[in-house]
Amino acid sequence: MKAFSIAMMVGALFLSGCGATEETAKKASAPTSNAVSGAALQFNKIIFPAGTELGFNGRLIRYEYIENAKGAQQRFTLSSSDGMMELEGSTFSGLAKFGYTRRIRKEEAGVFVVNYVKKGSPVIVASYSEHASKAPKSDMKSRVIFTWKVPG
Repeated sequence: MKAFSIAMMVGALFLSGCGATEETAKKASAPTSNAVSGAALQFNKIIFPAGTELGFNGRLIRYEYIENAKGAQQRFTLSSSDGMMELEGSTFSGLAKFGYTRRIRKEEAGVFVVNYVKKGSPVIVASYSEHASKAPKSDMKSRVIFTWKVPG
């Protein structure tokens, strides 16, 4: 997992360009498939901590590696044609197979925030929201942002 984290950091640094300070978020848009030391960013799947890989009915639209005084974090933003709760249900179902449990943090109209917890793995924070795309011919209904701390 450490090799994956290092590969993601190198990839994020490579894609973000020069001039960023340590307190500045290093951002990179997700390419179709960008191989970095054996790891790859792909549009419809995410590799979560501990190597848990899940596919989605959606599209990865942003990857961010964030480093600040609190440590390093990875953040993935995904848009989906599934409804917000349908997307959450399929995510939780997939993560539960790998031993994760769910703790609801916030639930209100149009927003659902949960923590996915597994002993020995970083907590995955997922923020689901309803999202109507303004792009023509787009059927995106929801968006999710997954964030977790990079083990150091």
